[in-house]
Amino acid sequence: MLGLVLIYFIGKYFYKLAEDFGKSKWGFAILGVVSYYAGAFLGGIILGLISIFWEDFDIEYMSDMQLGLMAILWSVNVCWSIFSFKENLDKKPKGRRSCFYRRYWKVLIGYFTYKLNTIEA
Repeated sequence: MLGLVLIYFIGKYFYKLAEDFGKSKWGFAILGVVSYYAGAFLGGIILGLISIFWEDFDIEYMSDMQLGLMAILWSVNVCWSIFSFKENLDKKPKGRRSCFYRRYWKVLIGYFTYKLNTIEA
């Protein structure tokens, strides 16, 4: 049920983004929904690979709720990334697009560095 509510709001925000920039409204809404499912699929593949290569991490013993919450987190992260990318792509002039990439990767690397440091502590 939570997934359906998230899909509604994701489609709604992508629809509003398309309205703001004069793009195809339904195309953007569909892009948001597809990015949600693509994020869940990508998260499942990554969790499966982690389970294969890391012996202590076993998906078989995780509950369905844990796996569902992980899938939602991956999905929302992918949707947020695509939404931010499209928003900044349409806002900035064509010569200044690389600034967003540098800022995004700095935030992403900083987040994972923080998570790794808290795990070790």
